[in-house]
Amino acid sequence: MMDAPEDVPSFKKFDYRVRLNKGTERKMMVEVFRRLAFFELVENYRYIGFGATTFADFILFHKELNITDMISIEKYSEYEKRCRFNQPFDCITIYPDDSNNVLPKIPWDKRVIAWLDYDGRLTDAVRQDVSYSVSRVKSGSMVIVTVCAEGYLSYRGETPAHATKRFRKRFEQESRLNLPKNYEGKDLQGIDMANTCRKLIEDYIRISLEDRNGISSQEKIMLYRPLTNFVYKDGAQMLTVGGLFYESKDDMIVRQCLFENLDFTSPGEGELYEIKMPIITPRERYYLDQKLPLGTYYDAINEFGLTQEEIDNYVCLYRFCPSYAEVGSI
Repeated sequence: MMDAPEDVPSFKKFDYRVRLNKGTERKMMVEVFRRLAFFELVENYRYIGFGATTFADFILFHKELNITDMISIEKYSEYEKRCRFNQPFDCITIYPDDSNNVLPKIPWDKRVIAWLDYDGRLTDAVRQDVSYSVSRVKSGSMVIVTVCAEGYLSYRGETPAHATKRFRKRFEQESRLNLPKNYEGKDLQGIDMANTCRKLIEDYIRISLEDRNGISSQEKIMLYRPLTNFVYKDGAQMLTVGGLFYESKDDMIVRQCLFENLDFTSPGEGELYEIKMPIITPRERYYLDQKLPLGTYYDAINEFGLTQEEIDNYVCLYRFCPSYAEVGSI
C-alpha cells in the first residue's frame, strides 16, 4: 500500500465496501453517533466526509441515521465526473478540491459530524484540517480523523540509534511535520506508530482548543471528549482518533449520552482499541451467532478449529460485523 504512487486515489486501488475491519468500524461509529441525539436529533446534523466513488459511509449514515445534509470532499478533481455519477443520494453535495481548500468554504452554521478519513499518512495538511475544524465546530459536534499508521521497518543489523535517526528523517520528510525530540525509533514501529500518531493528533486538537478558548467567555469554553482510538488492519495499519467537542455549559448533556456504556469508546487513558475481526465463513459465523450473546461458544475451538483469540475478537464486536453479498448488483 505505502509503495503505491501518492497521486493515485485509494478508490482505484481498493474497494472499501468489502473491507471487513473498516466495515466494522463504520457500524461502531453509528452507535457512537446515535448518542448525539441528546444534543438534538442526529438527522439534523451535517455530515462531512470523503465519499470518493463508493460513498460507503454516506450510504450507511443516511440509511441508519437519516442524515440528509451531507458534504463529500473529493481531493482528485479529475475524478469529479465519476464521483457525481456514483453519487447515491441527492442530499450529498460534492466539493471537488483539496480538503485544505474546501473546509474554509463550507458552512459551519450547525452541528457536524466530520470524518476526515484519509488513506495516507499523517501530514501537515492533515494537521491544518484538524486545526481548522476544531476552530469552527459548534458544541455537540464530532471530529474524527483516520490516517495510515503503518510502522517503519528496521534494516537487519541496524543499531537503534541509526534506526531512530532514519525513521525520524523519513517521518518528517513524508509528513512535513517536526517530530518532538522525545520520540525514539521504537515509537515509529508497529503498534507504537499508531500511538505516536494518536498523541500528535491529540496535541493538534489541544493546541487548537487553547487558541479558540483564549478569546471565549467561561460558558463558551470548548472541551474535548475522546471517543475513538481505533486501530485496525485491512492491509496497512490504520488509526482512527477523534471525539466530541462541547461547551462547558453542556456538560450535563454529555453525561446523558452515556458514551462510557460503549466499551470501545473508553479503552483506558491513552490506550488503543484494536478492531480485529476474524476472517470466518458464513457458516462459522452463523454457528457463533446462534450461541450469542449468552450461550457457550468456545466449543467452536474443537468443533471446527477457530482459535480462542478469533472467537474472543468476534464476540466483542459481532453486532457490528458487516455481511457481504455479491457487490455491484446495481
